Amino acid sequence: MRVLLSSNPYRDRGLRAALEARKILERAGVETALCLPFVPKKGDRLELPRHAQLKNMEEELPKADLLICFGGDGTILHAARDATLHELPILGVNMGSVGFMAELERSELGRLTQLAKGDYTTEERMMLDVRVYRGEKLLSQDLALNDAVFSKGSIARVAEMEVFADQVVIRQLMGDGVIVATPTGSTAYSMSAGGPIVEPTSQCLIVTPVCAHQLAVRAMVLGAERIGLTMTAAIMLSLWIIALWWLLLSLPLLRSYRQRYFVERRPRAVAESFRRLGRTLANVKREKNIFLFLLAFFFYIDGVYTIIDMATAYGTALGFDTAGLLLALLVLQVVAFPCSIFFGRLAVRYRAEQLILVCILAYFGIALFAMILSTQAQFWVLAVIVGMFQGGVQALSRSHFAKIIPPEKSGEYFGLFDICGKGASFLGTMIVSVGTQLTGSANVGVGSLLALFIIGFVLFRLSCRAGVITDKASG
Repeated sequence: MRVLLSSNPYRDRGLRAALEARKILERAGVETALCLPFVPKKGDRLELPRHAQLKNMEEELPKADLLICFGGDGTILHAARDATLHELPILGVNMGSVGFMAELERSELGRLTQLAKGDYTTEERMMLDVRVYRGEKLLSQDLALNDAVFSKGSIARVAEMEVFADQVVIRQLMGDGVIVATPTGSTAYSMSAGGPIVEPTSQCLIVTPVCAHQLAVRAMVLGAERIGLTMTAAIMLSLWIIALWWLLLSLPLLRSYRQRYFVERRPRAVAESFRRLGRTLANVKREKNIFLFLLAFFFYIDGVYTIIDMATAYGTALGFDTAGLLLALLVLQVVAFPCSIFFGRLAVRYRAEQLILVCILAYFGIALFAMILSTQAQFWVLAVIVGMFQGGVQALSRSHFAKIIPPEKSGEYFGLFDICGKGASFLGTMIVSVGTQLTGSANVGVGSLLALFIIGFVLFRLSCRAGVITDKASG
């Protein structure tokens, strides 16, 4: 572990606290490097020890695993921008007067030995990516851990402002300015202007007017951990609900299902299983319709699984919010249940082959639609359409496969079926990733899945024709 010690020389006189911390960490077996967070002003007389061996901050950041800042909140804010670019966690040691953002006081340096033991936790904090435009021209850009302030400047007049969120005006203001703060920055300028105090680990933004012609009410918003339900508890509760769901739905099946085709247990069961598998593979090669169907299934079902598995990653890449994406996936599952039943009813009137071809064509259209998708409303439409065909294509594929294989060998054949389904999951993900990297567009990456549905459609048609020829020959 390598720790970078960044000390504000105006707060930490003679870098005494930083040097003491270095001794504690090195005795614990931690590699350290000492540097200054900024270049001192010319003419300032600073007490810098000659033996300190100061390093260059920019050169050391990529090598470090942790950044420890010695100073006030301003020192931590200054370091946050550079640390974020290198995904480096920050530990603050308070050498200032307030120290809202510092975790340790000067007298608690002995606790740094916990770093060497891995006895610590990290918190994720929101930051602002602040960009200033004039028309379409980008004037400046910076990262902020606390807040961004829009002010009228030194002119003695009231400024008129509009605050937009998701391209919608949420507030019109008249006053000296407006503060957009992160939860971490809720205890800074925003609080002084009458804004709410927010749990630092929350995921939200605080918009606080400065000297506006309106009343402001201070409030405190707490995260889930403060009201009795931690993230760990929420995940455990979800897993228990899922387990109970599967148990309740499995009980009727366990009571009524009777297996008709199975293999009697024989001596040397493991060796016999591999021999049976070899015979099954040889049979698949001879049965052209089964072989072509497994190839077709490999391609088109991989496109289906890729769309389901990468939906949230795709939405995130397009800038959609997490809550909206999760709700869209929930709607997908709700839609999929009745549509699966509907496809079951259709299978009574139409052949499974025809319905599978319809589903493949539908997913071809879904991939095309994904290429032009740009808004969250369109993502919701996409989720509903995927839900309409998701359960149908899976259930119909299994039903069709069960009809074309020997029933007494269903165990071996369905083992190959599952391998083609689950084992193909790498292909679609790779195609989307390569397409996105080569073109720089997530839309084009998802559109690359068109190839899987085209190949799957052609091979499935060939499989159906081979099956017809086989039936005529056997007849």
